[in-house]
Amino acid sequence: MKIIPVILGIAGVIGGGSFYLMNNPETFKGFFSRKTIKEEESYSRAKKNGKVIAQFIYKDDYFGSSSEVTGTLKAKCEYWTELNKESRKVMSESECQELIEELPEIKNGNKPIRFLKFDERGNFAIPKEYFYFLREDEDYLLSMLRGEQISEGPWTCSSKQKIDSKELIIKCEKNQN
Repeated sequence: MKIIPVILGIAGVIGGGSFYLMNNPETFKGFFSRKTIKEEESYSRAKKNGKVIAQFIYKDDYFGSSSEVTGTLKAKCEYWTELNKESRKVMSESECQELIEELPEIKNGNKPIRFLKFDERGNFAIPKEYFYFLREDEDYLLSMLRGEQISEGPWTCSSKQKIDSKELIIKCEKNQN
């Protein structure tokens, strides 16, 4: 008999809590959200604050064309603010287009490319995330970083280091058959 009030009390707490959460969906979303309290930054804000350590652009017909009339290839852009994979973020289409316009290496091209620009903080970890053949053989990466051209599948890749900074660029172009 003494257990019945305990059960009714627990049921009341659960029922009341459920009623509250159902009537306040913002609380419910926040409770189960995987996001950290740290506010997500946009690419432009991260760049302005000097937090961007890598930028990646992938432009290929794999994504389809953004315009059937012009045949312009769609691009996917990502940026990193830290070395862990969780810091990799996808840019909005407008931010991606702005980045492409800023880069003379790819600005005027409509060819399929894979382009990675990273600073020394990106060491070898970031290139291996985008160029899978670099995961297998450390010599490939070292050869590429010395400026040698490497062909892998339909892609021909080369690199260069900007003289005025500590940025490295790896650019791969798809061989057109």
